[in-house]
Amino acid sequence: MDEKKKNPYSKGEGFRELRDVKKTDDQKINTALEVAVVSASIESPNGYYKSEGTIDQSLFIIISGGDKRERDYFHVFKGEDIRSIKRFPRIHIKFISKDGQGLHPKQMLDKAIEVKSSKRTEILTDKYFLVTDVDEFRNDILKIIPLCKQENLELIISNYCFEIWLYYGKSSTKPIKYIIPADKSKCSQEFKKFVHEESNGGIDSRKAIFDIENAIKNSETNYEEDEEGIPHIFSTTMHKLAKEMFIFIGDDLKKYIAAQKEKEENFRKRYIAASKTLE
Repeated sequence: MDEKKKNPYSKGEGFRELRDVKKTDDQKINTALEVAVVSASIESPNGYYKSEGTIDQSLFIIISGGDKRERDYFHVFKGEDIRSIKRFPRIHIKFISKDGQGLHPKQMLDKAIEVKSSKRTEILTDKYFLVTDVDEFRNDILKIIPLCKQENLELIISNYCFEIWLYYGKSSTKPIKYIIPADKSKCSQEFKKFVHEESNGGIDSRKAIFDIENAIKNSETNYEEDEEGIPHIFSTTMHKLAKEMFIFIGDDLKKYIAAQKEKEENFRKRYIAASKTLE
């Protein structure tokens, strides 16, 4: 079989894609879905609730303007435990960005349309998200807003940068201690440093999923946007994407967090026991 037909999401040169499931797992999932749709009713905390009915598996296609932080954040959703069982079986994420520097808004839109228009064999429901920082891209973002609506693509915008979403996982108020630099081109860079310092060594984006409920609540509470639909400084629409994801990961996330706490506690006990042995 032709490789492009076999794998419609093959990446172009210079693009990195986090593949959430192996090909053998894709085949198993599709076969299972053909026999019976895997579904479950999930009640989500903090007031957001999936109404009556069932929840199928869903494929989240995330086109990112960032690279490192965003990739690390979404990477956890594709993880497996020691038994090679997927941590979050109801959600599958394909993350697409450009190595080293990410994508500009127009590049993101073009890539999303390219992926959306390619032939697919998956049965999973598609959800498309374009994740970008404001930075110096305000005018570029304004140009693609109507095009995203036309293509049914959800545009997720952070001002200044993705780190504001990580910040709200730990803090309930806006970062009023942050001093805006005179050189506006350094706002994003300096804010990343600020978040690192405020969290005593930085927030590990690979573990930020543990704080997703706090981040949703705090992000919504502090959200503001201007008349053109661009988030104000210290605002992000990441809570929209997170709420969509939480519908599919809620119960499994609780199990994952409990397992991680148990793992850390067991490690702590072994460390204490080993220390006493050496005394």
